[in-house]
Amino acid sequence: MTRLDVRYKSEELKEFCHDRKKAARKLAGYADSLLADINYIEQAESFNDVMAYLPFHCHQLGAKKKDLTGFWGLDVKGRKTSWRIIVVPLNENEEIIYPGPDFFKECKTIKIIRIEEVSNHYE
Repeated sequence: MTRLDVRYKSEELKEFCHDRKKAARKLAGYADSLLADINYIEQAESFNDVMAYLPFHCHQLGAKKKDLTGFWGLDVKGRKTSWRIIVVPLNENEEIIYPGPDFFKECKTIKIIRIEEVSNHYE
């Protein structure tokens, strides 16, 4: 079993996603949920596993903002919060894999994602 290769936009973001104290300062009562969600992502075998995990309510971003085309939102602790993890699937050359007609079939072969940010999408 090969795991999904999870990368982070920055070392600071990676540290935030793995350090409960840092996450708690920003996410208050949702730090444990964030760490559990990150753990799930890091244990996944492909992007398909992440997309199929119902509590994430995985949804495509970028319909209204072109700079988010190809990015996906994952809800922290399901839909009970406004916090989300923004990820982007990548190919071996670290280029964004944009959704095409066979994208959902290809998800099983996507083995690299980058976590772009953790944000409150209502702020």
